[in-house]
Amino acid sequence: MTTDHGPDPGVAQFAVSASDMPRAAQLYCDVIGCLKAGGLLIWGDFLATLQKVPDPAAALWWLIDRQDFVQLEVWGYTRPIPRRSLI
Repeated sequence: MTTDHGPDPGVAQFAVSASDMPRAAQLYCDVIGCLKAGGLLIWGDFLATLQKVPDPAAALWWLIDRQDFVQLEVWGYTRPIPRRSLI
């Protein structure tokens, strides 16, 4: 698609929650070829409002794909403790 200002970049952002965040991030880097782009620790009112859960805490790591405008966020929650996936 194009706009008056040129091609629409088609920004894509994906977020996944992982019980072992460092291992998940390593998998995406080693297998898919993502590049590390930094991260942060997040907790408190802002995250509680954003995620609609009381008293949350999480580590967040960003990975970027080797093509433009693709970002993957890997979340690792420590509060509340996530339920185990059936998959």
